[in-house]
Amino acid sequence: MDITKIQNLPPVLPEGFLRESLSGLLGHKLPEGYKTGIKELDDICRFDKERLITVTGIPGSGKSEYMDFITTSLNKQYSLKTLYFSPENMPVEFHLDKLIRKFTCKPLHELTDEERETAVSYVLNNFFFINCYDVTKLGDILRYTEEMVLEKHIDILVIDPYNRIDVEQSATDIETQYISRILDDLCRLAIKLHIMVFLVAHPRKMSPGQRPTAYDINGSAHFFNKSDYVVIVHRENRAETETTIAVDKVKFANYGQIGECKLEYDRVSGNYFPTMMSLPFDDDDSDFLEDTTPKPFVFPKPEAAKSPLDVMVSMYPGVTDTTSKEVITLKDFLMTDKYKDVAALIRGGSTPEERHDIKVKNKVSLPCVTPSGLFSERSGKNLTRHSGLLCIDIDLNDNPGGVMEKVPSLLASLPYVAYASKSITGDGYFAIVPLEHPTHHLEHYLAIEKEFKDEYGIVLDKQCKDVCRLRFATYDENPYFNPEATSYYKECSEPAVVKEEKFTTTTSYVSRSPKETEYDVTASVADLDKKIVEVKQKGIVVADDYPSWQRLAMSLSTLGEEGRERFHEISSTSTKYDKTECDQFYTDTYERYKDNNKYTLRTAHKILNDAMKTHV
Repeated sequence: MDITKIQNLPPVLPEGFLRESLSGLLGHKLPEGYKTGIKELDDICRFDKERLITVTGIPGSGKSEYMDFITTSLNKQYSLKTLYFSPENMPVEFHLDKLIRKFTCKPLHELTDEERETAVSYVLNNFFFINCYDVTKLGDILRYTEEMVLEKHIDILVIDPYNRIDVEQSATDIETQYISRILDDLCRLAIKLHIMVFLVAHPRKMSPGQRPTAYDINGSAHFFNKSDYVVIVHRENRAETETTIAVDKVKFANYGQIGECKLEYDRVSGNYFPTMMSLPFDDDDSDFLEDTTPKPFVFPKPEAAKSPLDVMVSMYPGVTDTTSKEVITLKDFLMTDKYKDVAALIRGGSTPEERHDIKVKNKVSLPCVTPSGLFSERSGKNLTRHSGLLCIDIDLNDNPGGVMEKVPSLLASLPYVAYASKSITGDGYFAIVPLEHPTHHLEHYLAIEKEFKDEYGIVLDKQCKDVCRLRFATYDENPYFNPEATSYYKECSEPAVVKEEKFTTTTSYVSRSPKETEYDVTASVADLDKKIVEVKQKGIVVADDYPSWQRLAMSLSTLGEEGRERFHEISSTSTKYDKTECDQFYTDTYERYKDNNKYTLRTAHKILNDAMKTHV
């Protein structure tokens, strides 16, 4: 079902919609579902998307092995991708080994180097794993599943097992009530994302060898009532390899029927195959009996590697433009000599200051792009498609004292840097980094920022955390390019403190001394003007570093043109003050953030207060 077709309809579905829906079945067979390739199993059960499948069985019966067999079989047959939340299979390297065995039919150590690399690469591109050491809440599992559908196009979610999910249960809830809600959430997720959801659930305590039924799942009969399928995996004892797969529920007859089949379990590969007794053959024709043990999967030839820069990005004529005039591949934008003459002109300055002045005067004529994606309007809320890339800037002003000399070789040594180049002035550098999870843009930036600072002593431009950050055209006669760059996977959260723009005099998370209370935060323009006079009279330098200067501009730009003169007044306390540059910077900041400025005037107050406290 395409859920978007039904979302905006009236509460009672109209006759016209129902007739159209029914007419779609005319001349077509009902869907049969996805097959594993084992006839005995496919005859009784064929799974489909938008369905919740519950799998149960007593401990040691092979529930997890059966689940891995299903996901790998559907991948072999239909290239379906799977996301696992699987505490039952930790540590993850053991789980990876099991999946690789199901494809290769060999233990990992028996594979040649080439076989191992082929298998590992294939499995890592088709199977994904939620970090179940850190992620345990159902809401987080659902959220990450939605992200992985968008990023990796997964088709299957496996939760193994149910009782390892962290569930928020109210004091008035009984177990059956919150189980019912969980199952409802999983059913809705399957429909919304058009995926299969497999849920492994343990049965109640049973006698040795006793086979459970669908109603024996521990906790609630809702597991049977709300699932589209219920499958029981059973072995009489762990020493046996013969396994019974019983289907106790198939909601729709076109997907199978209640029944069971017996399969053999191969201990080497972890695969299942038909038992000898189930094969049709004539005693007089023994040649008809073919070997039914699992065969190695023939991995498809890998497609030609796509350059990480072969992505579409929005292009803008200049810095003040907020609406893209065209789209371009990032590779075409970066790997051109079109801006060679402009770069030579700007780099003609003998000092960084001169080059910066030339850059400011020519900036408006330079086109720019948003390396992190396509935007309907240049703001974070108007991102239409993330490119999967993060652009980091390393500026000379933030990294004095010869730090910049080591930057080119460092960037070229990092496996996750796909491209690196000089900035248009030639004084700074930028790098393009593929991201493991583009929807976690900020978290990836914070991690890479911390890594550069802690490990290499390099400060990144904080504005790169903004997904709509611009990248100006430049030229580098010898840029660094690594088409096989790995994705950056580390993530870091922002500190869990009250955001500065929400700071008030009643906030108690910081203890203040009597001296500090003299500069309590207020948000009036009149008080701000008094503080500006005070810092100038006392010779207090304010916002001397670029990040603070940027935040000051964003805060004051909420006043529009009334903030411009105040920005000049405060900026002039620094020896770096340049009137032309300051004026252009305020204009650029106002234009860029006028529709999505997260700062308020309180930020300017706090910057002034901090400078006063330091001076005291």
